[in-house]
Amino acid sequence: MKEQLPPKYMQLKEEILTWITAEQFKPHDKLPSENEIAATFSLSRQTVRQALGELEAEG
Repeated sequence: MKEQLPPKYMQLKEEILTWITAEQFKPHDKLPSENEIAATFSLSRQTVRQALGELEAEG
């Protein structure tokens, strides 16, 4: 039986959290645009929006 990977938006959310905790981005720095993130990870903008929306909701 194959191990199920988390949805892509959850994987992206964890990656963005890694950027923040690794201090690649300081408080008040802007993250790359939705389009830039989508292109970097070969994802749709909707997937990127979902990941960013969850991060925003979590504070």
